[in-house]
Amino acid sequence: PEKNAPDDEDEVDSPEDELLGATPMGRFSLSAESKIKSLSNEFDSAKSSFADLLEFFGEDTTMTPEAFFCTVNTFVSMFDQTHKELKRKEEAKERKKRIDEKRKLREEAAKKSKA
Repeated sequence: PEKNAPDDEDEVDSPEDELLGATPMGRFSLSAESKIKSLSNEFDSAKSSFADLLEFFGEDTTMTPEAFFCTVNTFVSMFDQTHKELKRKEEAKERKKRIDEKRKLREEAAKKSKA
């Protein structure tokens, strides 16, 4: 918040703030209070965003971040494993198709040479 912006409880430039601002420790205290309020607001926003994320994925809103991201990590790992397996199967299918085509061409060539 700005120095002259009103606070929820009282004015930032209250007589106490003026006294605190007169000493290095007082200035630190005023600065720290402002930063703590800002961090608290950011934390509340992050908690709200996480609750929205849980709702989006259809998870229980009491789920911990650790449990949620563990679930996401497990899903991604299983997805990657399945994708690699499907890719290997597709490559094997293509190899078999090429082998069958070569065999068929050799058989046709053998029939023509006999004829």
